[in-house]
Amino acid sequence: MNESEIIQKETMEKTIAEKDYWLVSYSGLMNSTEYFSLLANAYANLGETELKIADKEADGMVLFIEKGKQTPYIFIELKKQSKNRAFNNIKRLSSAAYLQKTTTVTDIKKVPDLFSDISCDHDFKVIFMKQLYTKTLKTNGPIFEIDCSLSPFIR
Repeated sequence: MNESEIIQKETMEKTIAEKDYWLVSYSGLMNSTEYFSLLANAYANLGETELKIADKEADGMVLFIEKGKQTPYIFIELKKQSKNRAFNNIKRLSSAAYLQKTTTVTDIKKVPDLFSDISCDHDFKVIFMKQLYTKTLKTNGPIFEIDCSLSPFIR
């Protein structure tokens, strides 16, 4: 991992409340044409349902790591409703503590390396990646917020 790819070297801890996510399997780069095309299709598919999208910071990528196996998805955050449970591609994640950093890395499968200094004593880890839109930071590309779970999930 190139040191210049890490914008925020220190981590910030936060809690993400229990939420539902519409998932689309995708293992490519976050800032690619294919990513934006699949994301647009996911929003169109959601528009054909009665499901409600969360108000802000509603999409990005998520990486589930279970016993070393990485499974990446595009996600759209949904408002929590009982009817969400009827869809196989919706996953509800319980509230958990996360560490947050920012980076210019566009491949979510490389993001776990940014948290190599953090030990994990659980078999299931979640990493969220969302593009930040800001005028204050100047870099050679987009900036992403990444959140790495600290605590085990009740699934």
